[in-house]
Amino acid sequence: MDGGFSKAQQIEALTLGADGCLPYRDIPTKLIKAVRALAKGRMWMPVQVLEDCLRNLSQSKNRPAPSRLTGREKEVVTLIQKRLPNQKIAEILGITNATVKFHLTNLYSKLEVHDRFSAVEALEPERYPLNT
Repeated sequence: MDGGFSKAQQIEALTLGADGCLPYRDIPTKLIKAVRALAKGRMWMPVQVLEDCLRNLSQSKNRPAPSRLTGREKEVVTLIQKRLPNQKIAEILGITNATVKFHLTNLYSKLEVHDRFSAVEALEPERYPLNT
């Protein structure tokens, strides 16, 4: 690593919505090109990062459809999409923090994921509408 972000961190940034990432070593030669590309609405990432990200997305698309979510699980998903912590979710839903954790564990199992971000990402609106 050159004092910048690791490839895993760059992939995470991309999946979180970043449009660009430029390794420190490339700043002297590519910064202006990167800024111009971003200003035109394009992305700027090392090719290997984009390839790995696409590979990850392709693998996640091949997962089996999640089991049908309960009404409460849909409410929890809606609140984690808003990036609320467990305690706030518990307050809003009138349940305990332990119950929120229980619902999250069930969600992760049904969606075959291990964290909040992946759960929200797995529930793409066009594939798994929350309002059904």
